[in-house]
Amino acid sequence: MPGEENHQAGLKLFAQGQFLRASVEFGAALGEEETCERWNDWALAQLACGREVRAEWGYRRALHFDLANREAGVNLAVLLIAQGRLQESVPFLTLHAHSLSENERAILQNLVLRPGGRGASAGPPPAPSPQLLLDAFMTVTALVPNDDPELPGELREANRRQRFDSRHYVQQCCELLQGLPPDAQALAIGMLKEKAKYDSRSLLVLACHFLALNDPQTALCLAREAMELRPYDHHVQRVLINAELAATPEESRAQAMNP
Repeated sequence: MPGEENHQAGLKLFAQGQFLRASVEFGAALGEEETCERWNDWALAQLACGREVRAEWGYRRALHFDLANREAGVNLAVLLIAQGRLQESVPFLTLHAHSLSENERAILQNLVLRPGGRGASAGPPPAPSPQLLLDAFMTVTALVPNDDPELPGELREANRRQRFDSRHYVQQCCELLQGLPPDAQALAIGMLKEKAKYDSRSLLVLACHFLALNDPQTALCLAREAMELRPYDHHVQRVLINAELAATPEESRAQAMNP
């Protein structure tokens, strides 16, 4: 599996308590291929470095690949409870309640009931700052590989070298962008515009985002700019066609189909 050497190196560094170096190795492994296990391990390293927001995104990313994964689900639940977000943890705990050991149950109970902590009796915790959310967004999107994991191995390898189809990257980044609250989303859009100067895939992320917001004219401008910079990318063509269709009034489309 691509990136396995980095993943194993990360596990060794983590076991040695070198959490920052471990997170770098896990990130390198993710850049080759995303899996639930690798995102969970990356999130563990982020948490060990004190980066709770990144860790939460990592656990959620792990569950994106395997919603029923016990380790990622329980890890996320523990993190949420430790932050006083007991209600948010319930779906993850419910899914794995039958498999919790006595030790795990005791840990969770202590987190909920600890005096002076952020457990069930505490008020709602403050929301992460937009800047922290932006940091998590940019960090996570930087780890998303270009190639679709569903492609055959030889095509994935070719795509990794040539980046001929950025659909996987763009779709994953759009999903992450849409998961941000409005204030952090505005910051992320600004950062993507800056990033587009050296990575035209960011233009496609923005184009798809504005299509989802029902702003086809803005999406069309962005897609055309991406086409000029990256004409060999198959996904540019798809996004451009979708934007052109969305920007064309229905009457004009009907006339074009029935001249």
